Amino acid sequence: MKYLKSHKIKLKLKASTIIETLVASVIIVIIFTIASLTLNNISQGLVKKDISAIDNHLTKLIYLHKNNKIEIPYQEDIEEWEINIRTEWLNNISYFIVEATNNQTKKKIQKTYIDAGL
Repeated sequence: MKYLKSHKIKLKLKASTIIETLVASVIIVIIFTIASLTLNNISQGLVKKDISAIDNHLTKLIYLHKNNKIEIPYQEDIEEWEINIRTEWLNNISYFIVEATNNQTKKKIQKTYIDAGL
């Protein structure tokens, strides 16, 4: 201890200048902006690709048809989706085709089931 007190060691602390601090702050803000825009695009893409609501509605329509609550052919518009139900015959078997088409993205969802003699 006596050695340190008797010999004054001059330590020069290096500090950053205002320009360096501003440049570092700008770089951090730019990186944060790019990251937030990227996350925003990803989340919007996931929302647009989510078809669970229309898929649930198609399942409900199939249930209603099986219980003779709706007539075939059937057509309905829900928000940006156009829903059609039609009958097709193949080898004397009746197939019901439930089809939903998004008017904006032209994405098509199709479910086919066999009429079990209902």
